Parts: sequence; C-alpha cells; structure tokens
Amino acid sequence: MDPERARTITYWGQRVKARVPLKAERRSSPTPKSSALKSILRTATHLGRRAREEDEEEPQPESPIKRRKTVSFDMESNTVKSIGPGTPAEIKKKAADIKGVVLKALKENTMGDQEGYDTLKGIFENDRRRKPMTNSIRDDDEVDPADLIFYINALKACAPQIGRSCSGLVHEVLNIPWLGRPDDFVGAYIDFLANLVTGQSIYLSSVLTMLVEKFRCFKPSQWRSEDFPDVDCDLMRRRLHRALGHVLQLFPAARRVLLSLINKEFPFSDESNTIHMAFVQNLLRLREYAPDMGPEIMELITDRLVKIDVQIQVDLDEADDDVAAGVIQQLRSTSTEDAEIDDDISDVESVASDESDDRHELSGRIIKAAQHIQKMDSIMNTLFELYEPIFAEPDSESAGDVFENMLSEFVNIILPTYSSRHTQFIIFHFSQLSENLMDRFAGVLLDIAFGNQNSMVTRQNAAAYLASFAARGKKVPAESVRTICTVLIKHIDSYRYRHQATARPDLRRFTPYYALFQGLLYIFCFRWRDLVIDAPDAVDPDDAASYLGQELVWMEELYPLLRANIWSDFNPLRVCHPTIVQEFAKLAGHLGFMYVHDKIEANRRIYLSSYVSSSVEALRETASHNPYDESWLQLTPYFPFDPYQLPESRHWVDDDYVPYNPFPGLDDEDDSDDEGSLEGDETFDETFDEQFEEDTETDEGGLKR
Repeated sequence: MDPERARTITYWGQRVKARVPLKAERRSSPTPKSSALKSILRTATHLGRRAREEDEEEPQPESPIKRRKTVSFDMESNTVKSIGPGTPAEIKKKAADIKGVVLKALKENTMGDQEGYDTLKGIFENDRRRKPMTNSIRDDDEVDPADLIFYINALKACAPQIGRSCSGLVHEVLNIPWLGRPDDFVGAYIDFLANLVTGQSIYLSSVLTMLVEKFRCFKPSQWRSEDFPDVDCDLMRRRLHRALGHVLQLFPAARRVLLSLINKEFPFSDESNTIHMAFVQNLLRLREYAPDMGPEIMELITDRLVKIDVQIQVDLDEADDDVAAGVIQQLRSTSTEDAEIDDDISDVESVASDESDDRHELSGRIIKAAQHIQKMDSIMNTLFELYEPIFAEPDSESAGDVFENMLSEFVNIILPTYSSRHTQFIIFHFSQLSENLMDRFAGVLLDIAFGNQNSMVTRQNAAAYLASFAARGKKVPAESVRTICTVLIKHIDSYRYRHQATARPDLRRFTPYYALFQGLLYIFCFRWRDLVIDAPDAVDPDDAASYLGQELVWMEELYPLLRANIWSDFNPLRVCHPTIVQEFAKLAGHLGFMYVHDKIEANRRIYLSSYVSSSVEALRETASHNPYDESWLQLTPYFPFDPYQLPESRHWVDDDYVPYNPFPGLDDEDDSDDEGSLEGDETFDETFDEQFEEDTETDEGGLKR
C-alpha cells in the first residue's frame, strides 16, 4: 500500500484532498463530533453506504462538496488557496451526491427522523442570515454560497417528496436572497418554484406571496446576496417576472390566487411614494404578460388611487393657510432637489420637536399632505404615460377596448366616490381624443343620471360629471355641448311636468331635478358662446364684449324651458348653490338672455326650512347647528373637472380644460351677495395656482407644469 494516502482538509467549509503520511493520520487525535450541519456532508458514512470495516481499510468516500476546487498551499501564510473549479466530472458527482443526501433527508423526515431534514433546512437558513466575508476563512459548518445551486437542483428533482411535513424547509428556501445571484442559480431556482407548485399545490400561495412581496422592492439591499456582485433594479425585476410568468403559465389557476394577493399586499396609503411606485410598476409589468388580468389590475390601481385622492381632500379640507403654504413649499423643494418627501420627515420632525406642540402638529400635517400629493402625482403620471401610446390612434379597436375598461373603472370606482378630485382626469383626457370616445363617455353619464334604477347619490354625481365634462372639456365640440344641453333641458322640463302637483323647493325630495338644473346653469356659464346659434357679423367669437347689445339667436327651446322651470314651484334658483346662481344671473342679464335678479331678490324671503318636515328640522337643531343657516338645504357645488392641481402630471391636462374667464365688466359690479367664483375659493387651489404661476416664470429648478 502506498505509504501515503488521501485525507481531507477543510477549506471554506469544504474538504479537499491533500497528501499526508498515513502514519501521521493514524497518530492524530480523534476528530471532535461534527455539528448537525456537517452531518449532511459526510455522504458515505452518514448514508450508510460504507461497508463494515474489513481487515484492509478502505479510503473514506469523498464528500459531495470536497472536490469543489483545486487548491495550492501557501506555506508562508499557512493557508490554502483556490486556483480553479472542479472538473465537469467532479461537479457532476457532487450534484449526484448532494441529490442523494437531500432525497434521504426528505425520506427520513417522513419516517420521523428529522436530523438530516433539520440540517438541510439549516443550510438555507444560514444562507439567508449570511453576512459578507471579512476574511478568507469560512466557518467549517458553512456551505459555500456557490454550492447552494446543487441543493436547489436536488430539491427541484425531489419536489414530489416535499409534502406538507416539509413546510419549514420550503419557508427557508423561499426566503433566501435568490434575485441577486448568478443567472444559473436564478434559472435553477425558478425551475424549483415551478416544480414545487405543480407537484405540491399546497405551496402555491406561499410561492406567490414571496413573489408579490418583492413587488415592493426598490433598492439593491432588498435583494442583494452577499458575496455576489450587485444586480440592478431592472435585471431584478426581469428575473422576478420571469419567475412569476413561468408559474402562471404552468398553473393557470394561480391567477385567482395572485389577484387576491396583490390586493392584500398593495401598499397602505401612508407608505412611501417609492414603495407605491415600485408596486404599481410591477403590477403594470405583470399586466403585459398576463393580459387577461389587466382589467382587474387596473381596477385595483384605480381603487387605491381614489383612496389616496380622497385622503388628500381630507387633508386639505382641514388645512389652514399655513398648512396649504407649507405643502406647496414641501412639494417645491422635493421637486427641485429630486428627493422624496419621506426622506425629509426626520429633519422636519427634529426641528419641530424643539418648537411648540402646535408647530409640531403643523409640521406633521404638512408632511402628511405633501406625501399623499406626491404619491398621487407619481401614479397619475405613470398612468398617463401608460395609456398615451395606446390612444395614439383613438378610434382603433385596441383603444376602444381599453376605453371600455376605463369606463368600467369610472362607473364602479370613481363615480360613486364623491370626494375624488384627480383620478377622473385620466378618462377626461383620453375621452377628448376623438368624438366617438366623447360620445361614449357622455352617453354613459346620461344613462346613469336619468336611470331610476341607480341610487340618488350616483345619479347626482353623474349629473355633476356630465355638466363638468361639457363645461370644462376644451375639445368637446359646440355641437356636442348643445346636444347635451338639449337633452338636459328637456329631461328637466319633463320632470317638472310629471311632479308639478307636489312641487316645492325641497332638495331632499327632488335631488335629481336640482342636480340636473345646476349642471345646466354651470354649462351656460362656461360655454354660453356655443349656445348662441346665430349672431350679427359684428360679433367676434374671441371677444366676449362684442356680444353685448347684439341680437343673439340662442339654442332652440333653451330660453322658454329654462324660464318655465325657474319660475316654477320647484324654485331651482333658491335650491341650487348661490355661487352658480349668482354667476348665471349676472351673465344671462349682461348678455340680454334672461333677467332673473328679481326672482333672486324674491327668494330672500323664502325659507327652505319651512318645506322640511319637523322631524328633520328637529334633528338638525339637536346637532347644534345655526337654525338660520340654510346652506344644508342647498345643493353643493360639486364639479369634478375643476382645475387639476398635481404639479408633475398636470401638464397632461393643461390643454384639456376650459378655464373660467369672467365676462368683461362683471367683476366690477358691486354685489355684496356674491359668494365666490366658479373657479372655487378654496385656499389650497388659490395658493397652488399662484405658486405654480411663479414657478413657470423661473428659468430652472421650478416645478414642472
């Protein structure tokens, strides 16, 4: 026998062969008992493949990871250095040995022996917790990260044996940082996921949950795998969706589970803008290779967007001048510095902590409102960018299909939400790209506003949307405006005729009537030029003052039907909002269309509360309200396409809506009862417009219109 024989030494958790004298090996002290982790690496002895010791000692079989690398010895530093990978034959043998180890561990686990199973689970647990190497020595019990692929391949082949009793192992495997590893590992891991869900459907939800949770990732530290080069975000997402797409292709039933999970995992409204954007961008990428899920995905995004939109309105409704100005300043500084508001929270709060409690509360409100606006703005901008190429040919079949989905999202999510302020501008913008789309949108609104099967609130909202679209839509042609007004005035008059026996100025009882009538007045204030069907040659359509004193021919039936309703027992000028009524009265009188100031004056002596039941009035008084305040008995001025205020995305709609331009001379009239303008008198809107007008005058660094 050769006086020398092979023995193994440990190098970075692997045993490699070196030549040492046989006698020296026999004189060495016994090796301490191996840990649980090493037991799985002692392939021959642990698996019982070694025969009973005979007279002539057999060499110990090699470990599955022993021949990982060829080594050289550095006698000066007393270290072992790798000089290259193992041969293909060695790698193949290692893979086979590890597969045998894994298969045996899984089999023994089903029989109650968990030693090998726990060791296997520990390998993945240790990898998940692994820290960067600080020196060239790895713990004896630690598996080389490069060798983890052999265990993944083994588990892939053993997927049918990974039953419910192996849930702990599956949990550890699903939680390793796989997205930041080399391509061959990623490919093996994706194949493992596919085999797992097809062989053991009980793990489908766990696999999909792991993938969806990574939709929130946006920085390398969230997917980095130590000891491997960093992977950029784009490559990470390609890998993530390659895995998800593969699972969906093999397991079509996963779509229902996936939709439930993305609904559950969607970021809360108070989470950061970067998390929201990462999640939304991943949803939009999912939509590309799972088009059948597209409508549900867009409905989910729209639903969450509306929730943020409503929260913005809650923030701003409670805001005073200081908060509004602070929000503007916060948004301006964020845009200028290309930073996220979330990163500035600690700085603002640390400053506020040294101030009074009131200032601290003010800082918190400013930050909260600015965060919501930034999230809303970013997502809206993303959606505009998403739809723009689709509607490059607005009358195409593909654009029509997408618009149908938009209408569904609008009807089911946006329309019933009274406080939505910005989300609806998606359909407002794209519907104006063709007359066909405009007609479809207006038609849906008319059907809902006139449909008795719809709730009162829904019908009222539809009337407000219809009026706001006709009034504000810059690309809505004059003919469409006249058509909408004709339908409205005829329906209003028909309603008056049917209910004239019980007519009285009662908002609670006749809400649909007043909603439609207020919408008609609103359209008149914005689009009165389009309601003039003939005028003398002296009239210049671009010069409002040129209409004064001229014999104007108005749209047929507009004057007689409008007048009949104004002087009816419904008394709409008393119930509609005073701001809109006053604006209509001044404009109609100035143009010589109709004089209603005497009616408004007479209405001052009419108390709406006298038409309300005693039980409702008593309830109102017990709520500690001013008994002389009757604004609660008047219609609110809700017109959802009033100016768009989000700084980054507003450029998409700047050319879409008609601003309100008061008639020359109307502002000079002294009317102490004027309660505001049609542009709104909210502090935030005014501050926003003033600030952005200043910003657009700067050369650089201003907010983007």
